[in-house]
Amino acid sequence: MRLHVPLLTLALGLAGSTPGIAQAPAPARLHTHAADARSYDANAFWLESTSGLVLIDALMLKSDARLLAAAMKATGKPLAGILITHPHLDHFGGVRTVIETLGPAPVYATRATAAAIRPTHDKAMAEGWPKAHGADYDAEPYAPDHVVESGARLELAGLRFELHDLGPMEAANNTVIHNLDLNVLFTGDATVAHAPVYVGEGRSRRSIEALERLARDFPGVRRVYSGHYGPLPLRPLVAQNLEGVRSARAIVAARLADPTELGPDGTLKPAAREATVRALAARMRNQATYGMSARTLAALNLAGLETELKAERSAPPPTSASEARLPETMRAELRQALARLDFVVGRWAGTATRPEASGAATPAEVGFAPGPGASHLVGDTRLDGYGYVLTLGYDLFQKVYRLSVVDDVTGLVDVFVGGFDESGVLALANVAPGTHYRAGADVVHTRLTLRPGPEDRWQWEVADSRDAGRTWRARRVFTAEQRLP
Repeated sequence: MRLHVPLLTLALGLAGSTPGIAQAPAPARLHTHAADARSYDANAFWLESTSGLVLIDALMLKSDARLLAAAMKATGKPLAGILITHPHLDHFGGVRTVIETLGPAPVYATRATAAAIRPTHDKAMAEGWPKAHGADYDAEPYAPDHVVESGARLELAGLRFELHDLGPMEAANNTVIHNLDLNVLFTGDATVAHAPVYVGEGRSRRSIEALERLARDFPGVRRVYSGHYGPLPLRPLVAQNLEGVRSARAIVAARLADPTELGPDGTLKPAAREATVRALAARMRNQATYGMSARTLAALNLAGLETELKAERSAPPPTSASEARLPETMRAELRQALARLDFVVGRWAGTATRPEASGAATPAEVGFAPGPGASHLVGDTRLDGYGYVLTLGYDLFQKVYRLSVVDDVTGLVDVFVGGFDESGVLALANVAPGTHYRAGADVVHTRLTLRPGPEDRWQWEVADSRDAGRTWRARRVFTAEQRLP
C-alpha cells in the first residue's frame, strides 16, 4: 500500500483562526510518500512552499518513484532540489525516475553520503538481491551533483535547510536534515519509530554514540521524521532507539561471553545462534520489521552484532559514560546467569492442567522477552481470569534468581526467590521473609518450578506448601508445546 497524505501544516503566528485578524501563510506543507514492503516500508518526504517543491530521499524502485513524482507533479510546482539522507538503496534508488518525471533538478548530499552511494550500490548488485526486482530497480544509480560539507545551509524554493553528518551508523554515513522553517528534523535511517534499529552492518556502538549526540545537538526540534514509519518527538524517539540497540548488544554479548556456546573458531555454535536469533526476534514481536519477518531481521542483526562484539572483545573500545554500568566481571556474570533462562524466551502456546483435578487441560499462553537493557526478562500470561505481568531476573549481589508477579485484578505483588539445581531446573519459592502474605492464621507458601524439556519444550509447575516449604503439592502445570511465531 502506498500513501500520499499531507502530514503537517504549520502556520507562522497564531495557530487558530480568528475572525478579523489576517493569518500569516504557512511556510511549507510537509507530505510523506511511503513505499510498501518490497522497498522496506521506506519514506520519502517532500515540502511544498508557495514557489516550489523540495524532496528528501526518493525511495528505491522505479514504480514507487513514479507514484511519488506523480503526486508532486499534481501540484503544478517545480522541483527545486532533492536531498539524500544516507547511502542505502531504498532511499536513493528512485532519484533518476523522479528527475525524468519532473525535470532536471539539483541533487544534494554531504561528501560522506555521496561518496558511499556507488560502493553501496555495487556491493548490493554483487550480492544479487536488487536483481530480484528486475528492471524496476535502476541498475545505474544517479550520483548527487551538488556535494556539500556537513553543516552546510541551503535555501531551496524559499525554504531553509541545514545538513549535518552523524557519521557511520545504520549506513556508512547518516546525514540529518534540519528544516528551519518548520523546525523539524529528517533523519533517514539514523532513527526509526516503533521498529528495531538495523545494526546488521556492525556499527551498533557508533549508533549509540550518534543517537546521544543527536539528542544533544537538536534539543529544540519539534518533531523527527525517520526514513521508515511515523514521526515522533526527538527525546522519546532517541530513548526508544537507544534501548533497542543496547538490548540487542546485551543479548548477543551474553552468548559470546560463554565459552561453551562458542565453536573452535570463536563463533557461536548453531544451537547458540538459533537461541540468540529467537531472543532478538522476541523483542521485535510487537514492532514493524521493514516488510521482513522478525526472525529474518534478527538474523541480519545478529550477523553484524557478532562480528562487532567479537572485535570489541579483542580490543575493547573506550566505554562511554552512558555505557558504564558495572565492572566487566559483574556484567559477564549477569550475562551468563540470564543466558540460562533462554529456554523460556519467546511466545509459547500450551496447556494448563490441575494434577489433582479430573478436568480436561485448558489452552494457555506464556510469553517472555528480554526487558530494557536485556538485564532481565519480562513476561505475561493469563490463567483463571487473571492476567499476570512477570519480571524474571538475576540478583548479582544476593546471587539468586527472582521472579515478581503482578496480577491485573488485585494488583498484589508476589516475589519468588531461588536458583537452578544440578539438573538444570529453576525452582523459585516465596518462603523467605517478606515474600509471602498471611491470610489470617493460615500461611500458604508457593513454589514455581521451570523445567527445560526435550525438543525445545519446557514445563512450569505451581505447587503449594502448608509446612513452610518442607513438602510441596502440585496445583497447576503449564506445558509449553509450541513456540509461536
